[in-house]
Amino acid sequence: MGLLTLRRALRSAPLIFLLSVIAVGASAVDEEIPLEYQVKAAFVFNFARFVTWPAGAFASADSPLVIGLLGHGPLASALQKTLDGKTVEGRPLSVKQVESAEGAHILVISPAREDRLPDLLKPLVDRPVLTVSETKSFLKCGGMIRLGLVEDKVRFSINAAAVEKAGLTVSSQMLQYASPDPQL
Repeated sequence: MGLLTLRRALRSAPLIFLLSVIAVGASAVDEEIPLEYQVKAAFVFNFARFVTWPAGAFASADSPLVIGLLGHGPLASALQKTLDGKTVEGRPLSVKQVESAEGAHILVISPAREDRLPDLLKPLVDRPVLTVSETKSFLKCGGMIRLGLVEDKVRFSINAAAVEKAGLTVSSQMLQYASPDPQL
C-alpha cells in the first residue's frame, strides 16, 4: 500500500487520532500490515494517551504501560510491530502476548476469543484494565472499547459504564470522537 493510499485513507479519520499515526512513525507504514490495522494500532496508541489509570495501577513512576494481546491476528501483529518500545507520558509501551489480563494495563482481545468473552471480562469488572476488541458483541459483554469499520473508516465505541466501574478516566477529547452506536 503506497503513501498516497495511506494519506487518502487517513483523511477520513479524526484529526486527533491521525496525529498519532505520525507519532508512531514511518515504521507504521509497513507493506505486511494492512492499512486498516495500522490505523487501528494508532487508535490503541491514542487510547493509551487519552485514558488515565488510577495511581496504584503502576508499580512505579517509570513502570511500562503493558498492552497485553490475548490471541493472535492482524491487530495483534500491527500492535507488536508498531507500538512496542514507543513511549506514552514518559512510560515505555510493552506489547506482548498474554494468557490472562494479569499485569496488563490495556488488554486487546482477539475476535477468535469471542466465545469466551463473558468469562474473560467478568474478573476485570472493577480492575483498572482497559479492554479493547474488534468483536461485535464486545460492549454488550462488558468490554470497554470496540474498534470497527464504518463505510471503510476505522471507528470506535466506548462502554462508558464499564470504563468508570474499572476506575479509569477517558479524556473528553477522546470521548468526542467515539461513535454513539455501540454496534458501529
